[in-house]
Amino acid sequence: MTPDVRLALYSFLEALGQKVDLSTFEKRVFVQKIVYLAQEVGIGLGFRFGWYVHGPYSPTLAENAFKLESLVRSADSCKIDLPKSTLNSDKIEIVKELIEDVSRKQKTIEYWLELLASAHFLCTYAYPKAKDEVEVTKRLEILKRETYSLNDVREAFDLLRKYELVQKK
Repeated sequence: MTPDVRLALYSFLEALGQKVDLSTFEKRVFVQKIVYLAQEVGIGLGFRFGWYVHGPYSPTLAENAFKLESLVRSADSCKIDLPKSTLNSDKIEIVKELIEDVSRKQKTIEYWLELLASAHFLCTYAYPKAKDEVEVTKRLEILKRETYSLNDVREAFDLLRKYELVQKK
């Protein structure tokens, strides 16, 4: 990946009002899942995702995010402003609205982003593709060894439909 990808990632996170902070597992989950979902709504950041323990994961994103975090720290200590990439503001607003929607829910933002990204991945890229909420719930129990309630999966599908990430019923 080129430094341009890192600047696009930096611009994206800044547009969301997020710092480049990978200091905890939850913050790394947030970055992975929000970038995955952002790309799915049409923000071209250029990362490829595969399935991993906590759902869609991009090793290239992880590597570039850590390099970016170091770059931002260096730039901050030297009081240098990093250049920014131009991103589609309408798409950024969609991602902000999605974050706002999940932040109103009882569980953590990371919980919901992981569930949304995982459900979307299983319906879109897995083989065979999951066809509904019940099948996604069953697969998540097997793949992640975590239990997401059918209710939570249904709520996730409602959000995925709202943002046109899966087909409406």
